[in-house]
Amino acid sequence: MPSFDDEQLIEVARLGIEAESFVKSNICRYIAKKADAEEVVLLEKLKQSDPVDIELGRAIRNELHVIQMFREYLGEIINVGRNATKALEEEDAEDHPID
Repeated sequence: MPSFDDEQLIEVARLGIEAESFVKSNICRYIAKKADAEEVVLLEKLKQSDPVDIELGRAIRNELHVIQMFREYLGEIINVGRNATKALEEEDAEDHPID
C-alpha cells in the first residue's frame, strides 16, 4: 500500500468500510445479479458471433470487461480499506501500548 499520512489512512479506511457496506446492500446484490445475467448473455453472444465480425467481438469483450472491472474495483477498494484500518490499528497500538 502506498505511504499515507493518518488523515489519508482514515479516509481510505472509511471508503473501504463504505464499500463493504455497499457490497452487503440490496442494491449491490441487485446490480451483481444483473451483471451476472448480462455476463451469461454476452458470453453466449460471443460464442455465437461470427469470428470474422471483429467489431462485434470487440464490443462484446468491452462490455464483459466493464463487468469484470466493476467487481475488481469493489474488491480493491475493500482490500485497501482493510489494509488502512490495520495500519491505523497497528499505529494506535504502538502509540498506546498495553502494559
